[in-house]
Amino acid sequence: MPVRFAMQGVLYLTDTSADQGALRLVPGFHHRLGSCIAHEGAAGLRARDLSGEAIGIAAGAGDLVIWRDDLPHAASRNLGAAPRLVQYLNMYPAWLARQDDWV
Repeated sequence: MPVRFAMQGVLYLTDTSADQGALRLVPGFHHRLGSCIAHEGAAGLRARDLSGEAIGIAAGAGDLVIWRDDLPHAASRNLGAAPRLVQYLNMYPAWLARQDDWV
């Protein structure tokens, strides 16, 4: 797999609605990642638009949302009335090497 195991997270510092864009992800996609890469290749998968499958994640102040790095995810434009205040986190083993064939 071109994506090695790592985790990412977002700590919500204030109550944040889904339309504030702190986190959007494609639920369950990591379960089909291997078959997608086998059919499309990593480059084809990187070019694929998954935005129609993405959902916004709302959370309360103090909530920590953690997801697998191989789950398609992104922050998006804030369409809410208030600013979003969050802290993004990356968690991976120190020995994890950069995968240039995926980046």
